[in-house]
Amino acid sequence: MTRKDKKQKQGAGRNGYTGINRVLQSEAIQTIFNHLSDGTFSEFLDDWKWIFSFSSRYKLIIFFYTLVGILALRCPWARPTSGAS
Repeated sequence: MTRKDKKQKQGAGRNGYTGINRVLQSEAIQTIFNHLSDGTFSEFLDDWKWIFSFSSRYKLIIFFYTLVGILALRCPWARPTSGAS
């Protein structure tokens, strides 16, 4: 039994459900509770914070390339051609 399994069993009721899920007994909700307790969501939020902090430094470049991509789609000579007309 791994440390994660022991942690999940700790505090769980007879049927393995914790918190409000003891009443609801939903496996989907229990999965969310397990991810909350093992830090998966906090890592996810930390990653998104890093992405937004990184992109804030380069927001003008991101805006420029987005604008170039949109304008390129509007130009008839830049559109991809298909084999059939």
